[in-house]
Amino acid sequence: MKFNRKDAIHRKAIWEIYNKKCQYCNSKIDLYDGKLKMQVDHIISKDVNKSPQKLKNAIAMHNLPENFDIESLSNAIPSCPICNNKKK
Repeated sequence: MKFNRKDAIHRKAIWEIYNKKCQYCNSKIDLYDGKLKMQVDHIISKDVNKSPQKLKNAIAMHNLPENFDIESLSNAIPSCPICNNKKK
């Protein structure tokens, strides 16, 4: 299933699957608190999709099936804004 970051059902599913915690620092995060608190991060960056070889290497590095779809819900994790913005 393709992940749509604007879809409230997809966002809530990711939040609940990962026990309402940031997957980097393990702190509890709110889905909404007046404004959006949880951010969604991709385990494998969508940028690797630009290069078939980089995508193949990333999939192999994570021991994923060759047909792994980086646009799927399986590639999305919840992150707090602090942790997600550290990567930028």
